[in-house]
Amino acid sequence: MTMSVHLARLLVLAVIFVNGWTDAPGAIATAVGSGAMSFRKSVWMAAACNFIGAAAACLCFPAVADTIGELVAFSSPRAAVTALNAALLSIVLWAVAAWRFGLPTSESHALLAGLSGGALALGVGAAFLAAIAGQGFGANLRQAQYDHIQDFSFRNIEKFSTASLVTRLTNDCNMLQMSLMMGMRLLVRAPVMLVSALVLAVSISMKLSRVFLVAMPLL
Repeated sequence: MTMSVHLARLLVLAVIFVNGWTDAPGAIATAVGSGAMSFRKSVWMAAACNFIGAAAACLCFPAVADTIGELVAFSSPRAAVTALNAALLSIVLWAVAAWRFGLPTSESHALLAGLSGGALALGVGAAFLAAIAGQGFGANLRQAQYDHIQDFSFRNIEKFSTASLVTRLTNDCNMLQMSLMMGMRLLVRAPVMLVSALVLAVSISMKLSRVFLVAMPLL
């Protein structure tokens, strides 16, 4: 986790650097082209203003940063940091490619797209792992049932029909397998979404959030 956080800090600096070489030239082009300011003074002023603007936005208007951070609900802090690193790296690579081929780009939009893509990738990965776990559980359950049927006495064989045993080995196992697959995803995602929605509702309006007092017992 510590290594991922340090990597995120380095990638943030890299994103700031590539954002500067795409946005700052457009901001100082008029001043430098008209001769109102020298190139050196314009660069220093652009760097200072960008830094002050970013710091002021985070300190005076933290709701913007909170909104971006809460656009996607991740299952754990490790998953959030992993998705953030992937999004920041994609911003750097896209900015370099756009600079190389002369394409217009926006790092803020790239960050949102990267976070959305990271959430999508983690969701697909969660579904894939849940499917593997469910299939493995179903295979082990069928094997355990089959081994238990082999130990049946003649009395048990006469009691349970062939159709009943086949149903237990197929349909019943499939239902338990699907329940495990869906439960592994929903039991993690649903509480996270519930808590996130409650926090956002309280932060927006305390009066409107009282609706949760009625809805939560029903959930």
